[in-house]
Order: sequence, then structure tokens, then C-alpha cells
Amino acid sequence: MVGPGKDRVSIMASDAANDCAARTGPHTSPPASTRSAPTGDGPGSSTAAGVLLMFGSAAGFGLSGPFVAPLLQAGWSPAAAVAVRAFVAGLVLLIPGLLAVRGRFRQVLRSWRLVLAYAVIAVMATQLSYFAAIAFLEVSVAVLIKCTAPVLVVLFLWVRTGRSPRTLTILGAITSLAGVALVVDPSRAGGLSLPGLLLAALSAMAMAAYFFVNNHPSGDLPALTQLSFGLMTGGAVTALLGVIGILPFTMTFGTALVAGHELPWYVPVAILVLLATVVPYVCGLLGTRAAGPRIASFIALTETIFAALIAWAILDQALAVWQIIGGALVLFGVFVVQLERDRPVLETPDEPAPDSPDLPVQDSPD
Repeated sequence: MVGPGKDRVSIMASDAANDCAARTGPHTSPPASTRSAPTGDGPGSSTAAGVLLMFGSAAGFGLSGPFVAPLLQAGWSPAAAVAVRAFVAGLVLLIPGLLAVRGRFRQVLRSWRLVLAYAVIAVMATQLSYFAAIAFLEVSVAVLIKCTAPVLVVLFLWVRTGRSPRTLTILGAITSLAGVALVVDPSRAGGLSLPGLLLAALSAMAMAAYFFVNNHPSGDLPALTQLSFGLMTGGAVTALLGVIGILPFTMTFGTALVAGHELPWYVPVAILVLLATVVPYVCGLLGTRAAGPRIASFIALTETIFAALIAWAILDQALAVWQIIGGALVLFGVFVVQLERDRPVLETPDEPAPDSPDLPVQDSPD
């Protein structure tokens, strides 16, 4: 019989995969004593709609790397790309975020530490290091390394709690990540850049840290509100650091080479802001609510598949047979986790689950 501590590690490990690259935005977590295994809120049709939304979210986030690469080649710095992407996307989501809070603006002020933690870790640390890595590595290699964050979380929780996740959770994660490794095919990169590898590894560690922030209860602050203010704050702080000279900050307003075509700079920027940020964040929030965070977390791993396909179309990276096999492995891993998510998770008073490790989000994260 599986102990409740192991169940809790499985839930946290699965949720961590959903935060890969700060996907679905912040959420409010119920107390551990009342949490049950995540499932879709509605009937089968609702779950199916949630799955489709999550695939749309993964596809949208898969656009970010392939479309930021032409901007970097055109002279944009990673900090400028992050600042514009985050701040403008936050502005687009501002009105829905304000409507979600229903006039109770003091909730935003009371949650300023959580918003700042989201801005610094999810927006600045994760995105900035990922975009910087793309300046040195192929998009597929950078996204693979970044999406190893769930593995880091699983290992950390395993060491921290002393309890392993459920067997199917481990098998599903390993299968999905093994498929991801085949899809992105890092062996094709040739001589890999050490700075690029370090930056990509930093993005994975930042994403793993973001999971703990995202797992922290946000009180009554709606997820969409936290997302909007977090994006704007992260974009504004990144721009400020660039203006005062701490971060390299350059922008060009000519053309960018996209799929062999010279396009005005604002075309890839618009795609980066709207299709690669606003739309996938909203789809992720809705999809997770409908399908349940566990299955949504592993569908989010298919971002690497979409990123590889889009990079092939835009950056002329051909797909090989083993990459297609890798995609099948990823989907099989999703199926395994889908089977596991339907098992109930119970925590009994005589054998409480271990406390989840927390980041000091209440202590003004830097």
C-alpha cells in the first residue's frame, strides 16, 4: 500500500512539470490536509477540452524560442526581449486581471511579496536565462535542458522527504523525459557552448525554484491577477536593470529574418507577446482547471515537441526518425500518468504527509 507521504511527493512532482517555463501561471493551493488527487472538474468532455487547451498552451509556448532567435540575430539582447514580452503581455492581461480581483485592490498590495517572487523567478530568472542560452545553443537543446526542471524537483523532494514518488509517476516522468531527449536530439548540436549549457541549466534551476513559489498559497489573489502584475513587474524590473547598465539592453527596429523572409521587427515581437505568451498562459490556466494539474503537467512537456517542429520550420532544423519515436514516447508517458492520476490520494491523521519545502516568498525574494 502506498503511503500518503509518497502520494504527496507524487502530486508535487507532477505539479512541478506543469510549471516548466512558468507555463500555466500562478495558482492557489488548498491546505495539504484537504488536498486530493487532482482530476478534471467536469465530465469527460470537460477533461477532453482541457487536454486540447493544454496542447494549445504547449504549442504556444513552443513558439517563444524559435521566434526570439530571429530577434537575437537582429541585434536584440535577451533582456530586451524578456522585458518587452513580459511587460506588454502583462498589459494585455491587466484588464482581465483587474476584473478578476473585483475591485478588491488591497489583495494585490497584500500579495506584493508573492507577485515579486513570481516576477523575479518565473519571469526574470527563468526566461532571461533561457533566452540567453538560445544565443549560444540550438533552441531544441536549450528547451530540453530547461525542461529537466521536474527531474530536479523530484530529486529534491525525494531527498528532502525521504519518500519516493509512486512508481507510475516515476515511470511516466522518465518515459516522457526520455522521449523529450530523443525529440530535441542534442547530439546534433555538435560542439556545445559551455556558457550556453550553464545558462540553460540556470533556467532549469530557476524553473524548479518557481514551482515552490507557485505551490505557495496565494490567498484570495486570483491567478490571472497575479499573472498580469507578475509579468508587468518582471518586465519593468528587467528593463530598469538594462537602462542602468546592469544587463545588456539593446533593441533594433529594422527587420528580422523569419523562415527566410525579412519581416518588420514588430511581427516576431507580436507573435512572441500574443501567441507565445498571452494565449498559452490563458489556455494553460483554463486547461489545468478542466483536465487537472497532473495530466496537464505532462502535456506541458510536449512544448519541446512543438518547439522542435517550429524550429525546423523557421530555423531549418530537420526532424529525424528517432525524434518522431521520441514524440511517441512522450505521449506514452502522458498516458501512463493519466492512468495514475485517477487513483485517490488520502492523508490520514495517524500518518501525516511531510511538510513541503517552502521558499522564503514572504521574505522579499531578490
